This record gives sequence, structure tokens and C-alpha cells, in this order.
Amino acid sequence: MVLSPGSPQLGPGASFGPYRIDRVIGVGGMGVVYLATDGRLGRRVALKTVLGHLTDSPAFVERFQREAAALARLESPHVIQIFDHGVEDDVPFIATQYAAGGDLGHLLRTHGPMPPQLAAELCSQVADAMADAHRVGVIHRDVKPANVLLRDDRLDRVHVYLCDFGVALTDTDTGGFTEPGGVSGTWNYLAPERISGGPGSAATDLYAVGCLLWETLTGRPPYGGSDVEVAMGHQGEPVPQLPGDDEFSRHANRVLARALAKDPTERYPSASALRDDLRSLAGLTPSGSAQKPVLAPAGDGAGWQPTPQTAVSAGRAGASTPRRSRRAVWGAVAAVAVLACGTGAVLAVTTGDDGGSAPTTSGTSSGSDPSPTSPSPTPAPDTPEPITGDLTGDGLGDVGLIEAAEPLRVYASDGRRFLDPERKKRAENVVLSGDVDRDGVLDLVRIGGDPPNLAAVVAGLSVRSPVPVPVEGSFVTSVLDVSFNLADLDGNGYPDLVMSTQVGETERQVDVALGDGTGAFAAPTTWFSGPLPDRQLVPLDADDDGTDDLVSVDRTAGTLTLLRSDGSAALAVEGEPTATGIDSFGIEAVMAGDVDGDGTDELVAVADPGGLEIGVLRWDGTAFESDSWFRERAWPRFGTATFVLSDVDGDGDDDLVRVGDDRESPRFEETINVFLSDGTSAYTRGTAWRVGTIPFTFPRLLGPQANNNYV
Repeated sequence: MVLSPGSPQLGPGASFGPYRIDRVIGVGGMGVVYLATDGRLGRRVALKTVLGHLTDSPAFVERFQREAAALARLESPHVIQIFDHGVEDDVPFIATQYAAGGDLGHLLRTHGPMPPQLAAELCSQVADAMADAHRVGVIHRDVKPANVLLRDDRLDRVHVYLCDFGVALTDTDTGGFTEPGGVSGTWNYLAPERISGGPGSAATDLYAVGCLLWETLTGRPPYGGSDVEVAMGHQGEPVPQLPGDDEFSRHANRVLARALAKDPTERYPSASALRDDLRSLAGLTPSGSAQKPVLAPAGDGAGWQPTPQTAVSAGRAGASTPRRSRRAVWGAVAAVAVLACGTGAVLAVTTGDDGGSAPTTSGTSSGSDPSPTSPSPTPAPDTPEPITGDLTGDGLGDVGLIEAAEPLRVYASDGRRFLDPERKKRAENVVLSGDVDRDGVLDLVRIGGDPPNLAAVVAGLSVRSPVPVPVEGSFVTSVLDVSFNLADLDGNGYPDLVMSTQVGETERQVDVALGDGTGAFAAPTTWFSGPLPDRQLVPLDADDDGTDDLVSVDRTAGTLTLLRSDGSAALAVEGEPTATGIDSFGIEAVMAGDVDGDGTDELVAVADPGGLEIGVLRWDGTAFESDSWFRERAWPRFGTATFVLSDVDGDGDDDLVRVGDDRESPRFEETINVFLSDGTSAYTRGTAWRVGTIPFTFPRLLGPQANNNYV
């Protein structure tokens, strides 16, 4: 068994050596992380496997082996424990301790800044991990929120583990893993001397812990802006400080000033010294402006509940993100299972806040949220649809790229090429985009909570809708196990929230929460339950009757199955599965868009196994008819890729954007390539649109539709 880019993931119950697969934790450009059970000991582990094409890369195999070797040297209560590593059926793997609470980056994005004492305690544990690592000669070099894992999901106390030692240095190394001229680590956490090309050291790790303290207290990195602005901030701007003159703020500012000193000789002499100072800080009681968030009761929507506070001084802050627009029927973005140690994404959707008020919950504030009233059947206004991928509001499709815990970068089109990227605000892990209120621009719908008690919030419309999902007898253990879409299944012109879950080995359940255009969704009802090959679905008005249907994709078999909506309460399988007509080992992406400018969406299916094939499919009433629009067996590429539709030249025909590495770029450096639609029968490669060496390692697709990003 070799996990190639086109290979399906291992499903629940599958075997991998002595391990039984329970579910997928995360997917990235390098491989897959599974929750698995060691059959020999009955112990749950996080099983990290490598995609087969990367096993031919000595540099990557070295990194993988480096991580295993570094973890094997460490014994620490706050370093993720390694249980096993090796090769099974030509697939390298590492089995480590499983941390059920996810990563700190996700926690901060979900709940915002931490209570000050808890933030200090968490950072003291990271410093303790650093002390144990430095004691045995291991320098981490990539401390950041995504590499800090939480033992469980409790919010009243924390126990964390440091992970991802893939770029760590040991005292036996003669050189780093980084390629000559490169810098390992994350810009937001790089010490000034690292930015200048200096080596990683204990002092640079301590600087990163100082950055971590600032982000846990404020919800953002010490310095914002573009990569250049961040680098300049680290090297020349003052160390950020908390406002207020209470004892906690004064102590925290002393810790920040020393940990983030520009001169490494002025920082703490050791990680243990920093740890001890942070422990002292955790014992202080904040007051006044330092009394940041306080804890809320556990349950649906639990998190840090912020209290009024003074603005915090910092370096350059990133620009706020305005509403952007895109042409789509109802663009949607699925939950992205982010690897605990970092995954990227590609967007062609609006980037967030529209300046509206904070979301509120209707009714009482008791532990269970009342469901909103049933949506009104009032038809939607006849407003123009946004241009596909238009993030800048100029009528041209753009492309946005994001990596976990990093701000969005928008590559705007000028009609002939992409301009230099503009850095936007951070995106969410679970977010959908659609014109919820039919005002001609896209809204963001955020999904959060713990199953079964999930909730949907539409940014700016101040409505919070409980959308419970089935958990009994299902494979749902977190929000990331549910596939979300926005689709107008009842034909009233407003998008509904569609939730697909796995409830058996081959059984899928599709629940629909109807939308009314106000941002509220009604209580979900089950529209379909039965065998389907995959929980991922593509919304498509197959027969152009004004009511969306859903298409189920079997990536392994390369077939599509139509689920027709009756417009009221049910989806029914129509016809037999249809082959995509792509001669490949499987489907890599399926999207819906208007590729020929006729006002009706088609399906675009892409396969990328060593070459590149693009097929366009239309429903003929009984099956999908397939036409090949692009085929190039020797198309230069090296690893995995992800795809999105965006009308980059503004001609009304949706073009295809590919993000991934290729043989024209340096190893492991991502590129953007565009394939332009001629509006009739072909995609052609737009060489002028190519962007090389984008600042992401493993970009992933977040939009415009949930189903391009299989998780």
C-alpha cells in the first residue's frame, strides 16, 4: 500500500501494520495524520504517514527521520511522546501520543485571547518543553501556536505538548535541514538574527516563546503586515507592551521585554529561567486593563468571553478585511482538517468581516440555544451574482492563499496577470461563503462548537443558529468530521445549510437547515440517508430549474451520482453513477462553475496524477456527459496540487487556477498556474499568469466549494 496523491485515504477500520485506523485527523500536502489504535497495546495514537511521491525525496525523508530522532531523545511532560516509527509497505510513518484538544492556533482562532493567568501558565509549559529539549541538545526552530497541542478540550486549565521537530537541530548536526539561503520557521515567530540569516539557537527558541506569550494574551502576533513588514518589526520596532500599571501587566511587560530583546545576549540565559518567570507571572491576579477575557461555562459556544479592555499597543497591525464579492451559485467551503503542525489553503471567497455587529443568540442565554423560527418562503430579490473569485470588487476573479494560523494573501488580477499579494486577516478553519441575504456580495458563515451542538453564525447579520448534527452511531467526533455546503435546495433563492455526515461504513446522512435571507437557519431536518461513496457533495442546479441538487463524488472509481432535490424535504438518487471520462487513477477535484458563460453551471473535474486532465460535465437528463477540455500527459509537476475556479480575465467564463509545486520551481516551493477557458471547448495554459515561489509550504483549498478539498 503506497499513499500516492491520488490514492484514497484509509477509512475507519482499515489496517496499517499493527494499527487500526479510527478516523482522519488531518490532511496536508505531505501526508495524512490518522487517529489510530495500536492493536498490540490497545492504545490510541496519532499516526503520521507520508504520501508515496515524497518517499523519493531524500530531503523530505531526512526531515521525517529527523523528527523521529529528535522526539526519541526527549523525555518531557510537555513534548509529544513518540511511540513508534518506521516504514510499512514503503510508507514512512511516526506514531505519537494523541492530543485530543487540537492545536493552540485553532483554540486562539476560535476563542480569541486567553485569560492572562492561563496564557502565562501555557507559555511556562512550552518553556519547560524547551528546557528539556535544550538540555539534550535539541533546538526546535519552529515554535508557533500550530505546534503546541492541547491534551484535552478543557478551558479551565491547560496541559500542552510541543510537537513537530521536523526542522529541529541537534548537537550532532553539522548543518540544518533548511536549503542554502533558506530560513526555517515562521515569519511571525522568527528572531531578528534568524531573519538576518543567523542559525537557530536556544536564544531564538526563547524569542519564539515570547512571541507566543504575546499572541496568547492579545490574539495576534507581535508584528503585523506583509512578510517584509513583519521582518522589519522583529528587527527594528519596539517590543510590544501591555497597557496598564497593575502588577500583572508590569511583570508581563518585563517578561516580554527580555524574551523579545533584539540582542540575543539580552534575553533569558536559559529556557528554565524563562519558565520560572512565566510561572511567577501565572500566579499573579490581573486587574484593571489587564483583566482580559474570563472563562465561560463549558458547553455549546464555550470559550473566552471578553470583557471591556483597553487596546493593546503593538507593532504594525494588519489591515482590516472588507467584504469582497465573487460570482457563484452558492460558493461553499468545507471544514479543513488542519494537520497539528501546519497546513495551508487556497481561497477564492470573501475574506471575512463586513463591519457588522458581533453575532448574538436569539432568545435566552441558557445552556441550550433555542432554534430560530422557521424561515419565511419569501422569494429572494433579483440581484446580480458576484463574479467568480472576485475578492477585490473590480469584476475580475482573484485568488487567495492561506496557511493555518497565517493571514490570507490575496493575489488580485488586473485582467492580464496577478499583482503582488496583499495580506489580509486570518481565516477560519470552518467557513462557508455565499450570498446569504442576496445583496450581490458574499457573506461568511462560520461553523463552530462540539458535536452534536454545532452553531452557524453569519458575519455581520447578528444571528446565531443552532445546527445539531448526528453523533450516535456516526463517525462524527468533531466539527471537522462534517462536510458543509450552502445550496438553495428549496428553490426560494436563499442558500440553505447542507451538512453531510458518515453514519456507517458506506452510509451517509444529509441534513438541511433552510435559510430565509436574514442569516438565520431553521432546525436541520434529514433529507437523505443511504449509501454514498463519499460524504463530500457538490451543489449544482443540474437541470437549471432554479433549485439546487447535489452531486456525490466517488473519487476512487471516478464516478458522479446525482441527488435530485424535490424542493421541499428530500433528496433522491437519480440514474446510475456516471464516469467522469477522465482517464486517471481517480479524481483530484470537482467544482461547479459557469465555464462557457451561458449562465448555467457545469461540473469541472480534474485529475493530476503525473500529468493534468480537465473534464467538463453537463447533466443531460439521465446522466452526465463528459467533454475533455485539457489533457497533457507530460505537464510539469512534482507533488500534490489544489484547484479553484476564478474568472481571472473577467470574460464571464470561469477559469481554473492550480496551486501546487511543479518541476519549473525549486523543490517544495509552491506556484500558481492558470488555465483559461475559451468559453466553448478548451482550457489553455495562461503562461503570463504563472506566479512562482509563493510564500506557502502546503496550500489547501478552502473555496469556493466545499468539495474540492477532500478531508
